[in-house]
Amino acid sequence: MYKSFASIVLLATQAQAWWDKGHLIVARVAYDILEAEDPTALAGANALLAVLQADSDILALNHENKYPFVECAPFADTIKGQGYSFQADWHFVNTPYLDESKDISDYNFPSQDYENVTNAISDINLWMLGSAGYAERETYTNIMKYFENENDAKSFALRLLIHYIGDSHQPCHSITKVDSKYPTGDRGCNSEYLPSREGASNLHAVWDSVVYEEPGKQTLPFSSADWTTYGAIAQEFSSKWPVAKSDYKTADPQGWADENMAIAQYLYDPVTEGKALFDDYVTSAANEAEKRISFAGRRMAEMMKTYFGATKVSYIQ
Repeated sequence: MYKSFASIVLLATQAQAWWDKGHLIVARVAYDILEAEDPTALAGANALLAVLQADSDILALNHENKYPFVECAPFADTIKGQGYSFQADWHFVNTPYLDESKDISDYNFPSQDYENVTNAISDINLWMLGSAGYAERETYTNIMKYFENENDAKSFALRLLIHYIGDSHQPCHSITKVDSKYPTGDRGCNSEYLPSREGASNLHAVWDSVVYEEPGKQTLPFSSADWTTYGAIAQEFSSKWPVAKSDYKTADPQGWADENMAIAQYLYDPVTEGKALFDDYVTSAANEAEKRISFAGRRMAEMMKTYFGATKVSYIQ
């Protein structure tokens, strides 16, 4: 029997990309932390989000109402079909997991472009901080092609950041298996086909669904009942998987990707393509998915504090 996710990731953290619901839970975890610890930061984030609402007719903005910080979480996925597919490749980074030969030169693995989720987060982070040189970054220059003024572009970029932080904690958005069957990579677990369950028919989709716990799409804006439901889920995940200060006071997307890679063997090796996942895999993986969401929400909150908070204490490494 394979080793559990919990044991390996505990060691790693000490040293949907989710589907809509997973992203919304990440943002709700961050929202609740900010509301309790730094409401000034939450208000500042919402004020910047409001800038684009006032100036733009992007259809995805119709999904935001009383709780824009959370309701905007699926925005970066939703706009792919609304004229903003330019950022479709910014949601992941293809770090090869070599389960056969450990020499990447044995395979036809393509070189990666600059624009990936780790670089996009890093670039937007510099922009939000107003750090020197942020306007020379590729992420900034590509976003600015779509806007006449920087305030609208920055409001747009904040929505992307809220989404990408979630993406960077979904393990399949940091890993691609490379071997004799997949010499160019398995597309971040997407080529690992499985019997359909809760709408998930490959390994990537299983993780996007929070391992079958949160499948499907959420109607937005939230109703009052929806808001209450997501609050309960966020509280459950945060309480079950608390984040130590040594793990959350950082803006380190490459480090987050490395955490995902630390569990690659345990994510892939028990899986047999075309066969249903074992129950113990589902249980361990669901716990790990919840944990990644809790970590993503805490880290998002800390980043928002550095941009908009009352003290603006920097935890950037």
